[in-house]
Formats: sequence, structure tokens, C-alpha cells
Amino acid sequence: SKALKIGEFSLVSGLKTGYYIDLKQVSFDPLGFRLLGRLLYEEVKKSAVDSCGGVESGGIPLVSAVISHSFKRVESYRGFFVRREARKHGLKQWIVGCFQSGDKAIVLEDVITTGNSAYAACRKVEESGGRVVKILAVVNREESLIQPLAEGEYEVASLFSLSELVRAYQDIAPDRVSALEKNKGEDSTH
Repeated sequence: SKALKIGEFSLVSGLKTGYYIDLKQVSFDPLGFRLLGRLLYEEVKKSAVDSCGGVESGGIPLVSAVISHSFKRVESYRGFFVRREARKHGLKQWIVGCFQSGDKAIVLEDVITTGNSAYAACRKVEESGGRVVKILAVVNREESLIQPLAEGEYEVASLFSLSELVRAYQDIAPDRVSALEKNKGEDSTH
């Protein structure tokens, strides 16, 4: 319930929505981090990959959770993240971390709406010699994916859909949902 906000919000994609998912309220919480690590790890290991990467910035704690959970397990993974733009100083890299050319990789995203950010990250991984097996989001907002993703260029999967989260939230806190809907937007900082 920490992550789901009800109100009027604008998303990075430009879409307007009545629900905002602030997954960092979960991924930066000790218990949330541990649970996400376990759930994502179980999905990642089904994909036979060498590494998992995240979209900057929401994917970074997700990658950290997976590689932490994979430590000392049969299937362990290296992690990386893909910058939104290359740095103009230092190593000037798009991809940061333990990615290697030739890796089969999975790209993690906290919340996927159109898939633009995840798609851009996949393209950078492939330009760097990797092969993206799948995009895995924690939450799929169930909006229209951009054309390459809608046409299946990359498989897109998620742990949860927005409608599943809303239904679960209504089941466990119907009075809170009513109060939040009555005071739309007052709880928002985004």
C-alpha cells in the first residue's frame, strides 16, 4: 500500500493517470528489497541469462535485489544498469556494472507503461554486444506498448499488473481507497 497512490498524475510518457506507482517505496525498504529480490530472481532464472540489467534509475535497486538474492545460489547473475544518456566524463559509458559483450541479458524495469525506457535500454545492450532475452517489469500499467514491443521484438513480462494491484488494495483497505479517492492528489509528490 506504500507504493500505490491515487490522484491525478502525469507520467514520463506524457499520459495522465489516476494511479501512480512509487515502487521505490518498496525497493528501498529492507523487507520490500528482500521480497522483490526473491520474486524477480525466480523469474530471471527461468530465462537462462548471464546478467540482468536495469533501466536508470528505477531498475537499479531491482538489479541489486536480484544479484544479492543470487549470491551463493546455483544460478547467480552479474548486474548492470543502462544510463538514460552517456556521461561526458570518466569512462563515458552507457552501460555501467558487470555487463560483458556476448551476455544473454534480461532488462528489469520497475513500472512499464509504454516501454520506451526499457526499449532504449535493450537497444544499448544489443549495441554493446549483448542479447536481450526479455524485459521484466515489477508492474505493467497495461497501457499501449510502443510499436516494436507490441510487435514482439522483445518479450515483455511482469510480476503484477496495475489492475491486480488495485484489486488487492481495494480488498485489504477499502476505507483507505475511498478516502484516497475522495482526496485525490493530496498525497502526491510526483
